[in-house]
Parts: sequence; C-alpha cells; structure tokens
Amino acid sequence: MNTEAYLKEINFCKILKTASKALKNKTVIIYGTGKLFQTICKNYDLSDLNIIGICDKKYNDEDFNKKEMGYNIVPSSKISEIKPDCILISTLKSYVLIDYLKDIIKNPSCKVLSLLDFDKKNYCKINFKKTKTTCALYCKDIYADEISSVLKYRFNNFEAKCYITNCNLKKETKIPGYNLSEIKELYENKKINSVLINLYGVSLDVYKIIRELEQIGFDKSKNIYIISYTAFASDLLYYNNKVLSKTIKLYKDFRELPMLKFLLARHCNLNCSCCSHFAPLFKQEQFLSFEKFKQDLDRMKSLFKEIRYISLLGGEPLLNKDLIKIIKYARQEFPYSQMDLISNGILLPKIDKELINTIKEARVYFLISRYPKIDKFVKEEAEKLLQQGLRVKYQEYNIESFNKRYNIKGNSNPWEMFNNCNSRICHTLVDDRFSNCYYPTTAEAANKYFNLKLPCKKSSINIYNKSINAKKILNFLSKPTLMCKYCSKAEKIKWHIEPKECKIEDFFIIE
Repeated sequence: MNTEAYLKEINFCKILKTASKALKNKTVIIYGTGKLFQTICKNYDLSDLNIIGICDKKYNDEDFNKKEMGYNIVPSSKISEIKPDCILISTLKSYVLIDYLKDIIKNPSCKVLSLLDFDKKNYCKINFKKTKTTCALYCKDIYADEISSVLKYRFNNFEAKCYITNCNLKKETKIPGYNLSEIKELYENKKINSVLINLYGVSLDVYKIIRELEQIGFDKSKNIYIISYTAFASDLLYYNNKVLSKTIKLYKDFRELPMLKFLLARHCNLNCSCCSHFAPLFKQEQFLSFEKFKQDLDRMKSLFKEIRYISLLGGEPLLNKDLIKIIKYARQEFPYSQMDLISNGILLPKIDKELINTIKEARVYFLISRYPKIDKFVKEEAEKLLQQGLRVKYQEYNIESFNKRYNIKGNSNPWEMFNNCNSRICHTLVDDRFSNCYYPTTAEAANKYFNLKLPCKKSSINIYNKSINAKKILNFLSKPTLMCKYCSKAEKIKWHIEPKECKIEDFFIIE
C-alpha cells in the first residue's frame, strides 16, 4: 500500500478535521518530516492546525529557525524552549517516539500524540477477548520486542508475555523466549491464553506450526492469531488502527498463500535423469506464455490477496522468451512477495542488460543450482552477475546425486509421507491444476509418456472451478493427497544426463 492510498484508506481527511478542532488555538510542533508528512503536505490542507515548527532527528542546532516545506525548523534540543501545547508525531512507528519526546520536553502539560491515531473512533476492532489477552508470540527472536511494543501501544488489554523459540540459542530480549514444551506448561497454568504468529522470518510451513500449537491445546478458530508475511514486510503493523484491524486475523480467517510455483518451461537444456519435474520427457519445446501466466496469476490474486513466496522455475526458465514480462507483472501485482528465479545457469552468459535490470528492479532472488559437469563455468558466470548488483544465491553444495522417491506401486502411507515431506509446501500450478507439491501437477507428463494411471487430477484442484475459494484451497493444501501414496523413502542415484530414450525406472522406484 503506497502512502497516498493508505491515507485515503484511514480517511485522513476526517482525522485531520478532528485534530484541528481539538487543537484549536493550541500551538503544534510536527515531529517527523519524511515521506508520510511530505505526502500529507502535498495532498491535504494543514492551515487549520497552528503549526509553529517542524522537528526531525536529521535537524541540528544550526538548522534552528530555518525554513523547510514552509515551516520553521525546530531541532529536538530546542523543543523545551519553544514550549508547544502539543507535539504531533507524523511517522508510522509513532509508538517508539512518545516516551523519547516526553523525556526531551520535560513538560507534563505538553501532549505528545500520534497524528494518524488522532481520531478516537478509529480504535482497532480486532477480535481479541474483552478480558486481558496474555499472548505468546511465535516469531523470529529479533522481532519479539518490536512486535510486543507495537501491540502494547495499540491495545490496553494486550500483553505479550513471551515468544516461542524452537532453537536452543535464545537472543537477549526484553520478553523471554520459551520452547514449545515450556509454552505448553504456561498455557496449562493459564499464564498465557493465545498465540500470535508473525510469519515474517519463520517457516513457510505454517500448517506444521498450526499442528504443533493444536497439540498443545490452542484452537485456530479461537486463540491462534496471524500477522501475515506481506503485512509485516510492508510495514502495515505500524499503520493506523483501522489498517491494523485488517492485518491481524484469527487463523480461521487467514487467507495468505505460503508459496506459488510456476513452471515457465517444461523442457530443459540439461535434462537430468530422475528430474522431479519430468523435464526429460518433453522432447519438444513447451513454454508458459505471458498471456497464460497473467491469466493464472490474476485468478490466484482473486483468491488470495497475499502470496508470501512466488517461484519461477522449469525445466529451465531462462529459455522462456516472455520472462521479462512475466517478472514485471508478478512484481506489479504482488509488490511485497518474496520472488525467486531458479536456473541451472547454463544460459547465464546470454542474459542481456534488460533482463538483468528487470531482475534487479523487481528484487528477484536468482537461485542457481550446481551440477558436476558445469559447476566451474556456472560459478564464474554467477560471480559476474553478483558484481552487477543481482541477488544471486549460488547453491552451497554440488549436486552429486538425485533422490528417486516416486513409488510406482502406490502402497505408501500417505500421512507418513506427507508429514515427512519437505516438498509439501512447494505449491505448484500447472495447466490450471494446483496442488500442495509439484508431483501431482508434473506427473501427468509421466502418465502420457509411460501410459500410467497416476491419480494426478484427483490429487490437485482446478483453480477455475467456480465453487473453489481460498479457504477450500488452504484446507486442501494442509492434507495429503492420493499421490502421497506414490511417494516413498528416497533412493539416491548418481547424477547423470538422461538418455534420449527415457525409461520408467529412471524416475520411479519399481520394486
């Protein structure tokens, strides 16, 4: 959400009118002259506020009484001399400045308020219990204190007692970190009554997190709340309460898709044996066109306003001539999603400046796999891209072997396979079909090539089915499909190029 759209969203005209009326005949200093205040000055009339100066941390004593944006500059050190009746904070993270400014002015009669929160009717409508909510934060430790402070500022009945950590190493924070067994004890002893999960920086596998919390006794329809990845990445957590009420939701109302994978080319210029995407089976070029990509992404956006992770892969995605248009459109529609492009690196020398600039401007992570015969060459080319400012991540280890795990007999325990599967969050969309991993959507190629009857369509959903919605999709993704029976414990095979004549045993465990 850009600044102008945000100000319209919170009805800033009404907030400004309320502030002007309440502060009539009062002297005001505005603290914070960044993008937010500049946008306010450009689009709104502040003449009804008696602004006697503007202040910001960038100003020093030498700037005192100079002019900027038509207002007198007042450094922080001079505020106590000016003796304003009120300081209005015009920043998103106003909560971190209130105590700081009160210490500076040392004048109890001077009010320090957030300009964006001035409208008292705009208080948050999040469905926290009327009784005090004592919450455990499920978040990355570096964000624990920050989130706790924001929510304490926003809610009188909210207290973050601790945060949940799954590792032995605990960072030094104001609120303590506990593992899940300790959290269970706190919950049973009624020291906490809810959990708030911040998805920014934690596992993509939100389904696993929810199952862990449900085993303790938490209920996703009553006391498990979510801050989405997109909301935190776009700073919505720090916005006005009206926006915040749309940012924190009970898990049962949560509608963010963890991952969306597109196969931009089904064929490949490397053709590894045992390829999990069955690329060697495509003897002719087969691309995902920009028009089809746009149609599919638009459909997914109509179902999910937020997608945490968008992945562009293949086959080999650099073979797709529509790649630039695809990247630009994906970033346009999902400005805060993390996005990556996965390549074997063979075509790196042929990347032109337009594609380099597109990848850079769209903030795409360029992930490059390592294969034995081309490793040295690809690494040298990847270093060149790094020097040009691209976010290149060169795989740390060389792929010496592939995992053969597709079980042709279909006699595996689906829940066992699902619970131990690292690919269950690799949600992939191919030919209108969407599933929790790539196997159900890519194995249709094996059905055609080897004349098999794998239950691909029964293990995926058609995104254009009129009865489908985000809730049904998320529920579908959280459980095993029929294709999980056709997975098994992986057998390692030495990496090699697939012969022209593909054999079924090169992809499937037969015995």
